[in-house]
Amino acid sequence: MRAVEEVRHARLLELLAEFPTTQALADKLGKSHAQLSQWKNQSARRKDGVEIGKSNIDSKSARAIEDLTGKPRGWMDTDPDLAPAAWPFQGFTPAALAALDAGTLAKIEAGIAFMLAAGTPAGAPQSKQQSMAA
Repeated sequence: MRAVEEVRHARLLELLAEFPTTQALADKLGKSHAQLSQWKNQSARRKDGVEIGKSNIDSKSARAIEDLTGKPRGWMDTDPDLAPAAWPFQGFTPAALAALDAGTLAKIEAGIAFMLAAGTPAGAPQSKQQSMAA
C-alpha cells in the first residue's frame, strides 16, 4: 500500500493528463505554475540549506483540488491502482457508501442480493408475473 503522499502525486499526474498544460491546471486551481511543478516533481524542501522533505500535497490542498476539478471527495487519497476499474453507481461515490452505518449497509446489500437473485436489474420494469409474486 502506498503512502498518501504517493497516492496524491499519482492523482496529480492523472489530473495533469486531463489538462492541455500544467499552466491550465494551475489556473483552474488558482495556484502558480511553480507550485504545481514542485508538486509534480516532488521538489526537495530545504531549510537552512538542509533538505527537510519533499514538496507534497497536504490534506487541505487535496480537498481544494477535488472541489475545483469536480472530483469526488477523497479522490486524491484513493490509490488509482487499488480503485475499482469502474464504479457502477452514478448517484453516489464509494466514500458516501462507506460513510453509512452498518445497518444501512446491510439493508442495501440485502436489496442488491435480492435483485440479483431474482434476475431483475434495478429500475428495470418487472413483468406482470414478477410484480404479482412480489
